[in-house]
Amino acid sequence: MVKRIKHGLFSMGNARHVNPKVSNNYWIPVDYALEIVFKQMEIARNRPRTIGSYDYIFQGF
Repeated sequence: MVKRIKHGLFSMGNARHVNPKVSNNYWIPVDYALEIVFKQMEIARNRPRTIGSYDYIFQGF
């Protein structure tokens, strides 16, 4: 049995310190947050079709 550790995988806690374009320390732009989440999904080996489906759904918002 393979045990995967996913605790905190989608955490956005330090994301606001990564992008120097963000001037407010309490929020990050939605498009930047989604970019981070999709990269984390790739790292977690989610299928490209799954990531594409999430992207499609979020573009509807």
